[in-house]
Amino acid sequence: MRILALTSRVPFPPLRGDKVRTFNFLKALSERHDVDLLTFVEGDADRALARRLDWLRSAETISLPRIRSYANMALGALSSLPYQTLYYRSGSMREAFAAAVGRETYDLVYVHLFRMAPYALGGGDVGAAGAPAYALDLTDAISVELSESVPRRPFPIRPAYAWEAEKIRRYEARVARAFDETWVIAEADAAAIASVAPDADVVVVPNGVDESLFSLPGADAEGVVLFVGNLSIAHNTDAVEFLVGEIMPRVRRRVSEARLRVVGHGADERMRRAAAEGGFDLGGYVPELADAYRGAAVFAAPLRFAAGVQNKILEAMAAGLPVVTTPTGNRGLGAPAGEALAVAEDAEGLSDEIVRLLGDRSRRAAVGSAGRAFVRGRFSWSAVRGHAERLVERTR
Repeated sequence: MRILALTSRVPFPPLRGDKVRTFNFLKALSERHDVDLLTFVEGDADRALARRLDWLRSAETISLPRIRSYANMALGALSSLPYQTLYYRSGSMREAFAAAVGRETYDLVYVHLFRMAPYALGGGDVGAAGAPAYALDLTDAISVELSESVPRRPFPIRPAYAWEAEKIRRYEARVARAFDETWVIAEADAAAIASVAPDADVVVVPNGVDESLFSLPGADAEGVVLFVGNLSIAHNTDAVEFLVGEIMPRVRRRVSEARLRVVGHGADERMRRAAAEGGFDLGGYVPELADAYRGAAVFAAPLRFAAGVQNKILEAMAAGLPVVTTPTGNRGLGAPAGEALAVAEDAEGLSDEIVRLLGDRSRRAAVGSAGRAFVRGRFSWSAVRGHAERLVERTR
């Protein structure tokens, strides 16, 4: 098959959720099919990253300076379009997409995130006889995550976030109806999209994990509680603040040797200052997460708002590390609570679960083993090929 992919960012290096998903999706598709990529870049550094994707048939980059994106948002501030869509508005991308579908006969057009949907809808032939199949990968129901985050935003800007969440909800419904299939990461996201677009064809296409994690020896570093995540993302910084401010003090009162390690790039000055003052060990970016997993006893992901399946939790479970999370963190996974991972709602319950695991080596091994088996049986990046091939077959 010939596949055209549209992404808003160069999917390399795969360090954050959207890049992890697109990098692995396109890698899996390219193992059997020819894949062309259209993607935005801000400058030469991004163009250099795009050249690293040499397993693609082609990667065409479209410049989108940040100042132009901010101007787009300002000019469209009162429109019904979400800011994310306005930010990525580009005549150059529209022309590049039209040229690509004009010169090539594609079997599938893969569009990642609703922010890129206008190019397919405005310059493509979605639904026309003989047209390629069009798949929109929403990944998450972003409107749900943004709505849940509103109460945790500074009070003066809550109305703006609530308004943006409502605009995204309406736009998700609109674009989901227009594509041959809309892909999401988890059943909870599918239900959210179906509730506003019941006539859309919504398909769950879950994330996968690096299968080398399955061969790691069981982690068992006494007393170390680990968090891994991109620290420039709101739900991750909120989780770390929750850990530092409310959960770990309760844990340390009962397990004096317990300590928190936070790994991930993007930490701001406030987080670095908190780490320096002795709240936790801030490890920053590490090229091999396997080393971090081996150096921990428990993985804690106390997410109070988030959407979809959290890669950080998937990977920790695949590595055999026992996970403690919230119902929000498990919502996309659907893992059996108390067996494949531990789940609690508030600081007291989460600290109880962490203390229980820190004090019981055999329970750590049992939960880690059950979590690894759960992930191994359900999450594979190569599954996207099957979804793509079935969609093309169905729409021909």
